[in-house]
Amino acid sequence: MRYVIIGGGPAGFSAGIQLLSAAHHSGKKVDCTIFEKSSGVEKACGGLITPKSKHLLDLLGANLNIGKAHNEVDVHYEEVNFTYSVKNSFYVVERKELTKALHDRFCVLGGTVIYSRVKKYDPVEKCVFTNGEKVGYDKLIVACGNREPPSGSSAAEREYRGRNALGISTIVRDQANVKNNGKIHIWFLKRLKGYCWSFPLRGSYNNIGFAGMIDSPEDYRIIKKEFEEVIGFPLISPRGATFPLGYYPDKYGIEIYTDVFVIGEAGKFFDSVSGEGIYFALYTGVLTANYISQGVTRREFAHAESRLREICRGSCFTQKFLFSNRIVLPALLHAAMYLKKLDTHLTDNLLLEYKYGYYSAYCSPLICYFHCAIPFNKQKYLNKILEESYGKEEQKENKQFFQS
Repeated sequence: MRYVIIGGGPAGFSAGIQLLSAAHHSGKKVDCTIFEKSSGVEKACGGLITPKSKHLLDLLGANLNIGKAHNEVDVHYEEVNFTYSVKNSFYVVERKELTKALHDRFCVLGGTVIYSRVKKYDPVEKCVFTNGEKVGYDKLIVACGNREPPSGSSAAEREYRGRNALGISTIVRDQANVKNNGKIHIWFLKRLKGYCWSFPLRGSYNNIGFAGMIDSPEDYRIIKKEFEEVIGFPLISPRGATFPLGYYPDKYGIEIYTDVFVIGEAGKFFDSVSGEGIYFALYTGVLTANYISQGVTRREFAHAESRLREICRGSCFTQKFLFSNRIVLPALLHAAMYLKKLDTHLTDNLLLEYKYGYYSAYCSPLICYFHCAIPFNKQKYLNKILEESYGKEEQKENKQFFQS
């Protein structure tokens, strides 16, 4: 059995690790190859890891120094400044460390990484074309992020919308208004349909940047200058990336053809409110690999995919509502300054864990203050599907195998 994966990010590596792990348990011999267009190129990323993402990294056995937990969030918007705490924890990692940890696990399990760009694939002949070479596959996973997908057919090239959503980030030492005090700092700017951040790394380093809808190069320059005024120093040579903000997985779903799967940001699995893409990359990677290796049934696969699509669609609706005019977000931030219990509740149950979706979030004051029952716990359901894909003994063996 030959598996080919296009893209060497969290989505591609998580799928590869799970495919090889399943083959190890079943005793099957497989060939798993990841094609990545270049080596050592870092993508702009805040590096924020939520508990749900950490759970998946633990499941994959990634040897990652995830750093200490962070439980306080500072929010800033003009005269609005407040701090609130969360019961769960945020973690922050450098993107290159995350990629390296997944890359190393994949290679230890016998996977192959080839640094070459796949220009085209043919779902009929079941092959990919890279640098003049033709490589056959039994199963193909497209995990190329939000960049232009390899051409193959109209479905494979389905509307890459949302490319005007841009994020930039860089890593700096403590200076001016950016201090590593162990807190997550979030700034909102009038012109930016998104947010700016400063996330504490080890020592006196911070990951800073901003992400949101950028309508024009002029918009980008104005927003960058405004953020530089906020932090007190210029951003020099930041990394950039586009992402599918405001869009969600369409009717094609993950399996767009027989034996062709699209996962992570390539399939528009993305939280348009928080900007979190790592969780969806990891989850769709593991879920798809389990489906291919028959660890989950078609019905479980379809149900999990449906839950993920619902979360992404709800985040799109909420993002458009928040930035629909210049009144909504400022009004909510002013209210949030006095409703810290609700801030904690929403962050814990909607951002750190998807205990309910964005549509249910509009009932969150009732759930928080009147102790109403939380609607269907999506996170528990999503975790259950993956955790039950192998028996307890196999899970234990899998964990020991990864740690060896």
